Amino acid sequence: MKVKQITSMERLMYHQDDWNRILSINQNNNPFIEFDWICHWLLYFRDSYNIQIYAVEYESQVIAFVPFTKQKKNIYEYIQFVGFNQANYMDIVAVEEWKERAIRTVLNEIMNQPRTVFILHGLLESKRTSKIFIRYFTEQGIPFYTSQIVSPYIDFGKIENFNDFIKKKMKKHGGDRKEKRLKTLGNVTVYPLRDDQLEVMFQLHKKRWKMKMDTSGFTKGHTHEFYKSLSLLKNDVLETKLEGLFIENQLIAFFYGFVCRNRYVLYILSHDDDFGLFSPGRMLLHETIKNRYLNQVTYYDLSIGYEPYKLDWNTCTDRVNKVIFPGKGWGARIGFWSITFKENLIQICKQNWRLVHFKRNTMGKIKKYVQEFRFPHVKKIISAIGLFIFQKYVYEVHRMNRDDLNAQNTTNFQLLTLKEIYKYPTLFQGDFKNIMKRLYQKQQSYCVIKNDQVFNYFWVNKTAIRMDDLGIGEPLTENSLYVYDWMFFDGNAIAELFQKHNNVESIYITIPNHYKNKNLFYEQGFVKEYQITKIKILGFSFIKKQFFQ
Repeated sequence: MKVKQITSMERLMYHQDDWNRILSINQNNNPFIEFDWICHWLLYFRDSYNIQIYAVEYESQVIAFVPFTKQKKNIYEYIQFVGFNQANYMDIVAVEEWKERAIRTVLNEIMNQPRTVFILHGLLESKRTSKIFIRYFTEQGIPFYTSQIVSPYIDFGKIENFNDFIKKKMKKHGGDRKEKRLKTLGNVTVYPLRDDQLEVMFQLHKKRWKMKMDTSGFTKGHTHEFYKSLSLLKNDVLETKLEGLFIENQLIAFFYGFVCRNRYVLYILSHDDDFGLFSPGRMLLHETIKNRYLNQVTYYDLSIGYEPYKLDWNTCTDRVNKVIFPGKGWGARIGFWSITFKENLIQICKQNWRLVHFKRNTMGKIKKYVQEFRFPHVKKIISAIGLFIFQKYVYEVHRMNRDDLNAQNTTNFQLLTLKEIYKYPTLFQGDFKNIMKRLYQKQQSYCVIKNDQVFNYFWVNKTAIRMDDLGIGEPLTENSLYVYDWMFFDGNAIAELFQKHNNVESIYITIPNHYKNKNLFYEQGFVKEYQITKIKILGFSFIKKQFFQ
């Protein structure tokens, strides 16, 4: 066997036919080792990594490629797979019967490099490549380190009744109920993203990760350009799939993945946190699983990781190995030991979902606050400390019965839909997430719109009297409504609510105790029923309720 080193894009392009021939023989379904994916990656990252791909020949024919790169940091050189940090899975491109011999031949050539550490990620256990490496190291007495992470996937061939499978999975965590609630808000559609919607996709991802630790680089620098270019990739065996979930033509979730022969790999996903209660990501997962099944894909790869939604849907689990080993000499071994120590800590953290959540979300918020620290933040901190030491809220709960209604006229209020909410975003002072929470809880908002302007609006809750400042809710009696968050009070709106809801006998409102113009409510027929006082001292809360009737 002969080993030839490829160190340039030009030389690599010369071997394109050999590379594709081997993958075709193997019926490869790993998108990250397809020639076009590799070339895309090298095009954007070759300034950071030197190409060091090995071609193995036998009887004048190439039978394997070992796709390595070299990166120098301080006194060490690191040999890694092409696609490092971007490819979830990697492997040796080799005719299966020659794989082990090709790996051993290349290792015999490159293992004598001093101050060199090899870091090989993304080796699927089912492909047995990692076992070949481990067997070689064991025979040669070379120290090595391995770590694993799960790779859940769906094998459609193992599902007896697909419709039953989908129904069962959608019922978990109330997915079917949440889907119905979202569809009551507006027109919900799922379709492939167009080229002119790419920036909308990137902006959604940026919004989602604004206060989190994002390590993907999906929206930053040349990594962003790489993903943008890769989104257009399509050939006979590999296609990038971009799919979005829309409500009223607004993107609220997307999937970025690849179809490679009989396998789909879900790669990057994101959703709008404003709609988080509706679980739009799970909804889109449901739709794409159906689509892949109908389009004869055999495997739906949920990609690496322990995220709960992956383990909710998978039928099978593979494992992904990372193999680390040193080159020649004590210098290489010291570098190897330092890296493996760090890897052990990372693996411990990854297996604890709470730690992952803390690092990604809580540490992300702290980092964002530090980066954007301004003097107004000091005022907020001082205010928060003051509120922790002492707070006092007093609210009066007022009731009007249908028989006590004084207003005779009605106002032409209309039920506010999601279209109007999108149309008048300043109306809700940017608190879109809270609005979606209310809609999820089946609360309703009414408004008066004249000449394309909103003149008044208010919210209606049919189940509870909720006072956000107090952080408490009082259950409503039967046949009652709670009206709150007025732009300004309008007694005629109360008359209209009684008219629209024939079964309603009582309407409640809450008024801060310090509000001066309470007579406005009394004149309309409201009476004070009870008062709630909440005092908070050093984080401890005391609540007192006083009735007046």
